[in-house]
Amino acid sequence: NELLFALARDGVMIASMASINRFGSPHKALMLVCAIGLAASALPPDRILLAVVLSLSGSYVVLLAAFIRLRLTRPEMVRPFRAWGGIAMATICLLLASALFVACFRADARVLIGLGLWIAFATGMNLYRRRRAVEPCERIVDVI
Repeated sequence: NELLFALARDGVMIASMASINRFGSPHKALMLVCAIGLAASALPPDRILLAVVLSLSGSYVVLLAAFIRLRLTRPEMVRPFRAWGGIAMATICLLLASALFVACFRADARVLIGLGLWIAFATGMNLYRRRRAVEPCERIVDVI
């Protein structure tokens, strides 16, 4: 609920999720998290685990592809970290994460419905955020 509250406060989520009650708790964000948890509890645990693996492997694919692209297009960019193995290791990990991502669909095709709903929700939130164009309270660059 704190994540939803912070995203709403920064203008990325619906603004009503940033409201707090008289005790200082983000009650609407908490109720949304509870509703999602209640709905998820009705699903079989193996399907939940599959959705988690699908989400994580998908995020790894995006992250690794972005890492490789930045290393190839902007090699002079200063980075505050070192990646063991560089582009070669990232490519191997990208292939493995992609294989895992595809394997999730072979395990249960119904996961595609959930993925489609998640992508639709994320796209809707992105369009909502762009239309509102609220400046976040603090930028990541300012924090680092």
